[in-house]
This record gives sequence, structure tokens and C-alpha cells, in this order.
Amino acid sequence: MESINLISLLDETGGISDSLNHKEKKYAVFFTDIVGAATKVYPIPISKTDVDCIKNGCKGRIETLLKGMRDEIQWSCTICHHKGKISNWNGTRWDFISS
Repeated sequence: MESINLISLLDETGGISDSLNHKEKKYAVFFTDIVGAATKVYPIPISKTDVDCIKNGCKGRIETLLKGMRDEIQWSCTICHHKGKISNWNGTRWDFISS
């Protein structure tokens, strides 16, 4: 299970950091897409998103679980079951609960 602190991928302006390499930026976009998808439908706790799985060759979509506004966002692929959790997403530009 991947566990990511979203703030660690961002620069001082709150955008995805330019200091990340190509693979890290790809993952940063993946994680921010998950945060946006999960918070757009809040307070619905479980959401099937339009975010594609990041694993090579997998055609699955990401399902999210967000129980509370300050909780981690848990995510899992509907096909390969690649999963993880995202913390410190609150107040980022992808947090649509706070907007």
C-alpha cells in the first residue's frame, strides 16, 4: 500500500513541484486527481472516479474512500487492487471541500 503526504510533492505556491523527476510528476498528477475526485463528491464517502489506474497495462479505475474532512483519502484500483492513502491534502488547490 502506498502512503503519500501530498504536501511533499508541492512547491511553495501549492503547485506540483518542478524539482520532481518525470515519474514523480506522473504520480503527483495521479494523487492530485484522486484528491480532486474524492473531494468533489464529498460527503459521499465512497466514490468510483474517472481516474485511471497508474499501473502499466491496468485498465481499472480508482475508487476512493473519504470518511471525514480531515481523514486520509484511501484509494484502490477496481481491477488490480493497487491501493494507497493520501494525507495532508486539506487546503490544497485540489481540495474542493474547502472551496
